[in-house]
Amino acid sequence: MSTKLYVANLPFDVTEDDLRNLFSQQGPVNEIAIIRDKATRRSRGFGFVTMNTPEAAKAAILGLNGKDWNGRALTVKERFLAKNLAAAAPEAGARAGIHPDRTGSRVAHQSSKAGASPLANKPAKTGNDAERQRFETILSRDTFQGLKAILDKVSSGTEALWAIVNGANSYEELVARMGYKVTLTKQIHVQDCYSRLGPAGGIKAVLPYHDIPTHSSFPTLLNFDSTLTMTPRAVAFFNEMFAELKRHLSAQL
Repeated sequence: MSTKLYVANLPFDVTEDDLRNLFSQQGPVNEIAIIRDKATRRSRGFGFVTMNTPEAAKAAILGLNGKDWNGRALTVKERFLAKNLAAAAPEAGARAGIHPDRTGSRVAHQSSKAGASPLANKPAKTGNDAERQRFETILSRDTFQGLKAILDKVSSGTEALWAIVNGANSYEELVARMGYKVTLTKQIHVQDCYSRLGPAGGIKAVLPYHDIPTHSSFPTLLNFDSTLTMTPRAVAFFNEMFAELKRHLSAQL
């Protein structure tokens, strides 16, 4: 039985053949689909790979999740989480907090107010405020503590961050939309980095994060040249954390 995988943080110039060649090293591949912008046909940085067997899918996850491929740490996981992310992908629906599966009900609700006075439009603004408040509440949970610490340093405010998160499909795209670029390094010695804080050392802030369940450290260096220095494992970890945040945000209230 074939198994569909969600693949994120793809280089934007990757082709279906490139992806097939990569995953074929883990087992037989049935189908490749890179999600592209409808207007520009540019890759949105994620897609789906259907492996021929569950064993091949497991091998692909073990072999490729977190793998540095053309300067990007891939995220590879099973389809069930991908469905939630794909549902949140269309920018128009994401900005409004509308899950695609519920679009019909939202349209019907708006249509019922046709012809109402301008005052009847006020609840729409209240709804957006409620969505932003819900976003702040979810992001503040302990589950997303490490991601929030980074976003607090690089974002210009909650309202702007809310819109950026809704429009992004991967962690690297998220920080890129805020004017930062992720640079990869094999290892970060946190204590040494503290000694390099300041313009002379190039480091603006050291953001350590320890994941208790995995007993792993995923530090991030915020640099004066608008880059974030991270290890490939850290990028993969925060990609998964960001995916989990998107899943919570797109879940039905």
